[in-house]
Amino acid sequence: FGAAIWQPVFSSIYGFWDAIYSSFWADGYLSAYTFKHPPWNFGFMLSGAWWSLLPSAAILTGFIVTARMKGGSLSRMLRFSVCSIAIYLAAIFYLFLTVPILSSAKATYALGLIPCFALVGTAGFEVLMRRRFVRAAVHGLFACWAAGSFASYFVI
Repeated sequence: FGAAIWQPVFSSIYGFWDAIYSSFWADGYLSAYTFKHPPWNFGFMLSGAWWSLLPSAAILTGFIVTARMKGGSLSRMLRFSVCSIAIYLAAIFYLFLTVPILSSAKATYALGLIPCFALVGTAGFEVLMRRRFVRAAVHGLFACWAAGSFASYFVI
């Protein structure tokens, strides 16, 4: 993993995690060239791969936090979300290994799991924002990520 940060477009040739990351946080396949030139702001979209490290860290932290949680309704909900994401990743990884097409690993296949990603990411953000100064940095970086994502795809 790592090529998706430096070269987010068509980084699926470098591996599974690069394909998932670039299609999760950016248009990793340039909309399959359905347009002559996709109508995105490429400067914002390509820099979004860097800004998306924070939400990715929150999701990974949410996975770790969920594994350490004791019983309760929140724990069951987060475990269900983590299991759903893990099953999706296992299925996509199987396709990536067996189907010789670069676009077999796409995060857009997981659109139905957006609530699961949101719950796991929120659990991770809760841990990341426990300290006062870190909370301020996380809020600022998250605001930059949101503004950059908006400027990437909502072109007028």
